Amino acid sequence: MRTTAALSVLFLIAGCDTPAESTYDIYDGPAFGQIGGQVVDLDGEPLADVSVTVQGVEVLTDADGMYLVDSMEPAEGIAVAFYKQGYAKGYSRADLISWETVNANSVLAEIDGTATFDAVTGGTIQVGEVTVQFPPGAIQYRDGASYDGTVTAEVTFIDPRTRELLAAPGDLRGVTLADQGAGKDLFDGNQLVSYGMVDVTLTDAGERDEETLDLKPGFAAEIDMPVEQDGLAATYLMEAGAEQQTWSFDPETMAWTEEGLGEVWEYVPEEDEEGEAGLYFNFTATHFSWWNCDQGMVPTCAAGKVIDTLNFPVRGAEVTCAGGASTSTATTDADGNYVCSVLAGDTVNFSGSTYVANRNWTASRGAYFMDGEGSSAATCEPIPDIKIEVCREAGIVMADNLTAHYSAEDSADVDQLRAWFWDPPGTVSECADPWSSIGMDTCTTMVPADTPSHYPDMGSDGMPDDTKSVGSWFQVTGGAQPYTLDRELVDGRPVYVWDQQSFTSSDGVVDESDITNEFVDFSGGDNLGATAPGDLSDNMGPISQNDLLTIPTDVELTGSNAGPVEVSAGQGLSFTMRSGSHPDGVMVFGIASKDDPALLCRFTDDGSVSIPGGSMSAMGATDYAGLGIYRTEVGWVAGPDGLPIRIQSFSGAVVPLTVK
Repeated sequence: MRTTAALSVLFLIAGCDTPAESTYDIYDGPAFGQIGGQVVDLDGEPLADVSVTVQGVEVLTDADGMYLVDSMEPAEGIAVAFYKQGYAKGYSRADLISWETVNANSVLAEIDGTATFDAVTGGTIQVGEVTVQFPPGAIQYRDGASYDGTVTAEVTFIDPRTRELLAAPGDLRGVTLADQGAGKDLFDGNQLVSYGMVDVTLTDAGERDEETLDLKPGFAAEIDMPVEQDGLAATYLMEAGAEQQTWSFDPETMAWTEEGLGEVWEYVPEEDEEGEAGLYFNFTATHFSWWNCDQGMVPTCAAGKVIDTLNFPVRGAEVTCAGGASTSTATTDADGNYVCSVLAGDTVNFSGSTYVANRNWTASRGAYFMDGEGSSAATCEPIPDIKIEVCREAGIVMADNLTAHYSAEDSADVDQLRAWFWDPPGTVSECADPWSSIGMDTCTTMVPADTPSHYPDMGSDGMPDDTKSVGSWFQVTGGAQPYTLDRELVDGRPVYVWDQQSFTSSDGVVDESDITNEFVDFSGGDNLGATAPGDLSDNMGPISQNDLLTIPTDVELTGSNAGPVEVSAGQGLSFTMRSGSHPDGVMVFGIASKDDPALLCRFTDDGSVSIPGGSMSAMGATDYAGLGIYRTEVGWVAGPDGLPIRIQSFSGAVVPLTVK
């Protein structure tokens, strides 16, 4: 069951308890965040029980291949490692700004096969078209202890001209040794064009862990693997006898590091020989991780932005920039912007992904030809916004400037203030705003209890079922005085509502004289700010917003209908007011209960409102209803986790209504 913002405005629901004494300390400790994503195989099928390790924390993926790691320390280039028995190791990187949940996905390739050899005598193994020669006595445990038993080698080859490239660790960013006089001792950034990658994982078939063995210092293995270059531009093609750089993947830096040179050779089988003719690459490996045959190129760049269904920037999104010759990934910054390394002359597809409500939400742009305009963010190839259709709204702050007209002569300010926060729902319909679909000078009806609004998982009391805490208090400034809303628990859910009434009684029985109304006091034009201390348990940092929202101009009713109104079913109804020329017009909302049809209208803000009789009759006969006439302001601000918090204000008049 769901309801809308205006329900609590019209019902004027009072708080129940006097605020408890607050502690006004703001959290100033280290920031934390979350890293989440999905692991799939090369066919796109989810992989369960994949070990995901980040910052020393290990979790397993669920049945849908999803994972979420809490309490991560913000940093750039965070390494995320993925391992599952029978699959080659995978790696992704993430940039965590502060309290947000960033995306880090992975595709794992099944190993091509296994082979064994004796550590003492060494030997040659072949899996598919990959051959590895191990010298005698070259194997040790990774902790340095000698090993002289049987070695099991898992071998995986990736053809970068196929979908297999999705399973490559990290992306094709590299660091190359730069010439510095007589030696190479500095590193330069580079973008790589791959001709093939191979992973060799050595184990003792015991239970130490999934990867236990490596080469001893001073030893090297000789590797031959296919050269894959179909479809590459002529400038990238290699021939037999050519030398090419070798690169190994460093899981700590999440980049390919230049190691040395290898040589291309051609295999032409004799009539009685097995194997496919073609070019192969021969090189030596002094340790085992992923190895790559690549040509380094100076990259150009492409830049763009990722937004959600509200057109709000998505920070911490994973962006993959996949070209025909090379690929790279990036994480969006606090404003949703990204910069990808690409190769001039390549055609690149761009896809963005964000983790919301325990699933990935993605969108793509492309393909775009990269003409190499520049290599700095200011001169990158501009890419149109990647819009992900996902609702990331994570809370609402509502400040209402209201006048209740109890009679023609009797009115009172009944301003309200409340806020609550939740985990974003993902489903786009949850971001729907019932006001936005109403055309100017038109009316419609809705049943609030059945109509999705921008609140996820609404309970019957008008509050989300999954609210989260932003601390023990939430303070708003900019009205007549600062207002501190102490955290209250409603059915175990943290909410922040200004308690409008306090109760005192000398005889233990509360009557009207014992009730004191203490409404907040807002006026049109007030500029409000907000502060909250944050709550580590809900992964929410402190809130500090100087320009939260501006209260719209008051609605001042004039004429005979400025008090209680009684109409017959089907009879039209008109109001006059001082014009405010609000660009979004004047909203009218009439309601008897959450289960009855409610009237929803939008009118030009020109000093009068005329509700047609047909629209009034849709409400049906009711002994009591409420009718609100408002100017509204709706917008979004970024919370400490980068998620949009809806900011909404009603400034208007409320009158009792009877329909006969």
